[in-house]
Amino acid sequence: MEHKERNPFYFGGTVSNEDFCNRERELEELKRDIFSGINILLYSPRRFGKSSLLLRLKEQLENEGIKVILLDLFPVVDEKDFINRYFDETIKTLLSRKEKVIQTLKELTNLNFSVSSTLKPDGSVTFSVSFSSKEKKTVLKEILEIPFLYATKNNANVAVIFDEFQEVENLGLEKEIRTVIQNHGRNVSYVFSGSKKSVLTQIFSNKSRPFYKSVKKFPLKEIPLEEWIPFIQNKFEKTGKKIDEEIIKEVFCICRGFPYYIQHICYVLWEVSKEKVKKEDLDYAINLVLEREEDSFWEEWSNLPPTQKKALKIITYTNGKNIYSKNTLSEFEITASHLKRAIEQLQKKDIITKERNTYQIIDPIMELWIKKNF
Repeated sequence: MEHKERNPFYFGGTVSNEDFCNRERELEELKRDIFSGINILLYSPRRFGKSSLLLRLKEQLENEGIKVILLDLFPVVDEKDFINRYFDETIKTLLSRKEKVIQTLKELTNLNFSVSSTLKPDGSVTFSVSFSSKEKKTVLKEILEIPFLYATKNNANVAVIFDEFQEVENLGLEKEIRTVIQNHGRNVSYVFSGSKKSVLTQIFSNKSRPFYKSVKKFPLKEIPLEEWIPFIQNKFEKTGKKIDEEIIKEVFCICRGFPYYIQHICYVLWEVSKEKVKKEDLDYAINLVLEREEDSFWEEWSNLPPTQKKALKIITYTNGKNIYSKNTLSEFEITASHLKRAIEQLQKKDIITKERNTYQIIDPIMELWIKKNF
């Protein structure tokens, strides 16, 4: 059996090392801010490579001697779950295997809770805490203090990364977290990251909210085309194939710089091309990716009320410009006030965004799918 080359492109999970395209400038800036003890809000749409960037950041910070606690809030179901997951991540990050956990914790905090550890089938250990429901608030506060107490006692740098931080709203923990961490000064740096811009904007820009103006905002921009060209060409060349710049440009434009879709389309292009990628390979690849994503788009589409569907059609029809023009409104038989309400709802759901005076569907392949089907 002949040895088949492995596809050099990867999508769908977090990417690392050779699958990670650049972002050197962002990493440098984030590291500088963290060294200075600045708190950061990092946001980008889904499938934009945010989680991969955070893992890369964690790795680089650890190489420079910073302890990094990374907690994804997406799977957290309630306050108790938050306490246990955060505690587990904190212990594993700050204490080495050899240290006696209880002993070391007692030197840091009052320990108004009991700690237990569970051995998982894969040989790893999970730490959890038990407490009565009336002690919950005290225990939460104590656990949120641990990174700060550790940093102060050991004169160490600690960074805490909360991914999908918009979930804090559903968990009702906004005020509790802010109250504790606002006193951590420069000893612990916090990165709040997420993909729901509308929710995050409310959390950090609304005067009446606890986190108002407490962070440096860091919107994740697209990786520029001139960095994708060598990245993609090298991957093709190393595996004995060729792809022209023109085709890479087209892929980039269709995907509007979304790493997930760029890697997905290149993955298919590599699979279907012989020695060199042809124009018809690109058409095939785009249709295949559309097909693969279709189920999730249909689901999202069928959950929308009629006026919001109409609003999305209007955005694709007008390319997001002058959507309230008389002609457009009469063409689509909708009033300006109904359209305005639908647009606000779609922004809340993070399906569309407004840049300068143009509305845009956030997911580029969903936009393509709407154009194709409606």
